[in-house]
Amino acid sequence: MSHTSGYRDYFLQEYIPARMQRPTSVDAILKTWAERPLDFPPGQEWQYSGTNYVIAGRIVEKVTGESYEKFLADDVLRPIGITDETFADHPSQPERNALGYYRFALGPPRLAPLTGGNWLFAMADLEMTAKDVALWDISVMNQSLLSAASYRAISSEIMTTDGRSTGYGLGFFVRNVAGIDGKPHLLLHHPGEISGFRSHNFVLPDLKAAVVILTNAEYSNTTSELAEGCRAWLASGRRKPMAPIPRSRPRRQPICQPRT
Repeated sequence: MSHTSGYRDYFLQEYIPARMQRPTSVDAILKTWAERPLDFPPGQEWQYSGTNYVIAGRIVEKVTGESYEKFLADDVLRPIGITDETFADHPSQPERNALGYYRFALGPPRLAPLTGGNWLFAMADLEMTAKDVALWDISVMNQSLLSAASYRAISSEIMTTDGRSTGYGLGFFVRNVAGIDGKPHLLLHHPGEISGFRSHNFVLPDLKAAVVILTNAEYSNTTSELAEGCRAWLASGRRKPMAPIPRSRPRRQPICQPRT
């Protein structure tokens, strides 16, 4: 989970090639990628790799005796109030899912292709609304799901074996930011990108604040710029309560991880 394992990333492309638009199996991904020689000895470097998540998801299934989706829904999402999630491989109410777009150079936006079955297993298969991501963030702030020791592990920066900083914990980038009080405050965040979508999630546990931005345009860096601006605004202490804006029923989109 710290991305210091050395496993080579199976999801290297910035796009969805034809072969990944066809279904695969989790075993095929593990056989092809997890059994390859490591890119470096474990702990020596930091390198984002979706292969780590596929391995972690399969470990969950081996330990629990349940499918990854069932365990995640029953033991992680439901206890913190998330009931509207769906999975890319088994979408519910697909008409509610947002459509993702990409474009070539300065050309017009085009519908982005979807990945075939199992390619996103445990790595980027959750499709959720911003509200449900916010419920997850609230659970992190309140430490309402895991043990205190687990939250310390998630939010503690991992160092390489020779003592170099990775800037990463267990599933979160980790850093401190200055607040209006001049004191450092913990920031947990993660950007994401998958075919047709970009996202960024910031959590400031000390300030009980979070920023969730989901977009269905893969070709713009606006997501990260907006999220960083909102994060700085929250940390400044100038935020005021805002009246809710009436909207139609929110659409779900993939909760994705970054391509680096």
